[in-house]
Amino acid sequence: SLPHVNRFGGHSMRPYSVAQHSINVARISGDLAKKKSDNSVYIRGVALAGLLHDGAEAMIGDFITPVKKQVPQYLEIENKILDVIFKKFGVIYKAENLPEEVKRADVIALATERLYLVAVLKESWNLSEDPEVYTASDIAKLPFHPANVRTIAEVREGFIQKFLELSP
Repeated sequence: SLPHVNRFGGHSMRPYSVAQHSINVARISGDLAKKKSDNSVYIRGVALAGLLHDGAEAMIGDFITPVKKQVPQYLEIENKILDVIFKKFGVIYKAENLPEEVKRADVIALATERLYLVAVLKESWNLSEDPEVYTASDIAKLPFHPANVRTIAEVREGFIQKFLELSP
């Protein structure tokens, strides 16, 4: 159901789903992992964690980050669900201990989405890290670039393809 779950609580200039975001986080996570290691199992594992990092939102929806931070019980529930998803699909990490590449990729994807999807002043976003490590040409190569509108069917198919590519 992630292709049906909108990012930013639906408050974007055009539809953009959690699945689209997750596909891009997987791609960026894998790219960052390649800079750290040439071990294909490690790279694939990090990218799979990136693909599934928001998987709990298929069950409980996407709460916007400011709300999540105010409701610690939500984060506990989200992490428990995510741990079950990770175990089911062969991700070796726990929700509370995601690889740094996934955390970084999530910030990079958010920064990219902010540019293309959300009409909010840049200064009002409190991104914990500077996302400039991922270049404009890298962003242009993202499989589900935020500037492109995709159908739910296209997103679902893209997510499934990415999952099959990364699955152990």
